[in-house]
Amino acid sequence: MAENIPCKIVGWKEIDELVSRLVRQMREAAFSPDLIVAIARGGFVPARLLADRLDVFDMDSMKIEHYRGVRKGPRARLRYPLAAEVAGRRVLVVDDVSDSGETFELALAHIRERGTPAALRTAAMHHKESSSYRPDFHAGRLQSWSWLVYPWAMSEDLRSLLEGVEPFPADPAKAARLLEKRHGARFPLERLEEILTYPASRG
Repeated sequence: MAENIPCKIVGWKEIDELVSRLVRQMREAAFSPDLIVAIARGGFVPARLLADRLDVFDMDSMKIEHYRGVRKGPRARLRYPLAAEVAGRRVLVVDDVSDSGETFELALAHIRERGTPAALRTAAMHHKESSSYRPDFHAGRLQSWSWLVYPWAMSEDLRSLLEGVEPFPADPAKAARLLEKRHGARFPLERLEEILTYPASRG
């Protein structure tokens, strides 16, 4: 069962505002990437949104595993390496959040092993002050730690938050009240109904 960790739901309207802020920061810094690298999986959507706004067509990704749902693993590890050539290029590495900092640190080390970029910068939707790494560009800042629930990971996070709960709340309304009491966030009933009706199955 997940601890009673504080959660904050991030909606699409806020995400659009955060992306706009990141774009302004990059323009003010006169940084124009020609390659955007998403840190999978959390960085996929922010990277694609930035690629659209910055008019960048060259994208790639690397997968770094650190969290399973809201549960943190012992250390970040590179699961799938980067394929793109980075030497001499202006590279922007994107993740949804800088939480512990280990994911960004590992990503940067991996890129530098592959070559020497002309410029190498990082961007995140949110930066937590407790993180050991501060992205070059970050749109939101959290001084007190909380778990951020993004739209592209809400089902995964809900399954993780409900895992091991006894007695298990089979009714979406009961599940919503329990989650709000424990984690301070009001999750949509439609998503909870979907989670409870179609539980996850991993091969």
